[in-house]
Amino acid sequence: MNETLPPFTTRLSGDHVPATFEERGATVPFQKPDLANARVRRGAQGELEALVYGFSGGRGVYILPWRALPDILRLNLHDLTLHAEVLTTLAVTPERIQVAAYRVARSGLAGEAMLQDADDLLADRAQVATVTAFHLLRRLIPSPGLTVNGYPMTPLLLATAAGKVAARAALQPENLFDRIQKAASLALPLGVDAEGGRGPLRTLFARVRDFAARIEGAGGDATVLIADVARLTVAIGEDLIRHVDAMTADPGPLLEDWDSRGPAFRQAVDRLAWLLDGWQPVCDLWSNWPGSTADPALALTTLRILPLVPKDECGRFHADAASLYRRQSTVFNALQEEG
Repeated sequence: MNETLPPFTTRLSGDHVPATFEERGATVPFQKPDLANARVRRGAQGELEALVYGFSGGRGVYILPWRALPDILRLNLHDLTLHAEVLTTLAVTPERIQVAAYRVARSGLAGEAMLQDADDLLADRAQVATVTAFHLLRRLIPSPGLTVNGYPMTPLLLATAAGKVAARAALQPENLFDRIQKAASLALPLGVDAEGGRGPLRTLFARVRDFAARIEGAGGDATVLIADVARLTVAIGEDLIRHVDAMTADPGPLLEDWDSRGPAFRQAVDRLAWLLDGWQPVCDLWSNWPGSTADPALALTTLRILPLVPKDECGRFHADAASLYRRQSTVFNALQEEG
């Protein structure tokens, strides 16, 4: 790193243990390597802060004022635009960061490939939302009652104006379809476990679960620790997914009492997004791992960005999380000494 850190930068020790997802912050997809896997959060005074991991090659976390990032580091046009978008919209959650990244990608500043990815993402989201709405509709109305001009209802037909009219006519009260669409929108990041209906969180969760199984038994304290963190994430994620899937499998109570049950439904999906935030780069790091022996350099890089579950977000797994934080400190220090 060539830049010199200003005197108002705070450095947290490697043993810093965030209590909540909000304190851990949400990852921001900067292109600058020095900011890879950096996070953003709202500070105690309400100002946004950037948390940068491994800034000096160690395990410490540097906290920089978000507003000052362009003055401290040389950012390219994409990162400058993303920085401004986050600052303007106060995007401090995984969902809002995704929206900010989408807007920057749509601007074309990240290149044609990311512009195409943004278009594909929009199309995928529309499909997941429609399949999810169809999933809810089918559980409220028997299959023979779902028709459009005499044709059996399908997700493709439901996406049309005629399909929506037919769905409204088949439901009582009529505004029930509005609630179905709201529920489908809230569930969109997870979607439903059906062809064309799996949202990005369900896909990422499957990657983390497969990753945990793949590295299990590879040997080495670091790899064992990483696998244990992945397994804890999977265990908590399974509880959340079961909860959401149960509500969409029997949507009557959710839709009938939407004002009181809707917020809890949204909270479960949001919590899953927080839980999985930061796991995609970890899975990407290990995508070319041959799967035979432990790689100390790969493990050390992973430990710098490993998204351990905050201590107050583990529920019934609280004791397991506390143990993982202690082990991370010991294992990381040992790896650095070996290097």
